[in-house]
Amino acid sequence: MLILPSIILCSIATSISILLIFYIIYFIVVYEFLLVSKDFTWKAFASLFNVLIITGNFASAGFSISIGTQRFYAEVGSPLSKAMGILSGFMFALLQYCYLRYTWARGSDIVRRQFKFVFSGMRLFLKLVPVLLMAECAATALYSLEPLSTRYIPIYFGIHGVTGFVIVVFDGVMLGSFIQFLRTTHLEDEPASKDFLMICWYGIGSMILCFFMVAVFAGVATVKKLEVINFMFSIITLLMSLVFFMLSLMKIRVIHQSRASSARSASMATTKQPLTKTNNAP
Repeated sequence: MLILPSIILCSIATSISILLIFYIIYFIVVYEFLLVSKDFTWKAFASLFNVLIITGNFASAGFSISIGTQRFYAEVGSPLSKAMGILSGFMFALLQYCYLRYTWARGSDIVRRQFKFVFSGMRLFLKLVPVLLMAECAATALYSLEPLSTRYIPIYFGIHGVTGFVIVVFDGVMLGSFIQFLRTTHLEDEPASKDFLMICWYGIGSMILCFFMVAVFAGVATVKKLEVINFMFSIITLLMSLVFFMLSLMKIRVIHQSRASSARSASMATTKQPLTKTNNAP
């Protein structure tokens, strides 16, 4: 009964991620090169933000496709099912890394301003997190190779549980710093960068989605019925695609805001120039 809704959710998640890949590439080429009359180079194209957001959407699409194939088309224990299980584990770890690095790259300055005492610790965590994600990949691979065995189930859910916990803690600190920043600017009428404000609001949205995703995955460990488990995994794929949808919107809005600010500055400079000439005229 839940098979069709599950397939639909996976299809929507895949479509969102693939469309975002093409749109982000188009957006980068147009707004970071053509409209600013900048020569295209692969080095400039492959900036940290661009690589993370494109790779994250690619990993999200790969995760949705592999989960959909494994859960709804391949027989349990078949070579295709095992291959898709291993692939889904790799893609999930990759998109988690992209999410953490992108969120940190965008919001680290806000954390430094609001919570200086945890800034160094979070920066160290980002350096060590690949080790945890590789362990997560290995646990997923073992579980996928022997899906009918019960000996790898505790390892699989244990490592994923640890990963989910540290991501929730990471998101909690980021969320707290964003909310504190918004609260400070509101109560003290402190002029705030519009870029920071957009990063805060979109960051809050993506983190709320991540909290839901971790909660759904935790629920998977308590469910026995395969059909329900598959449906919950399809919900996870959709939530992950929506997380990168929010992060993609963040990038788009920040660039639009930067262009608008540059246009206003240029306009003000143009209007002031004739006045200066008139005042200095003999």
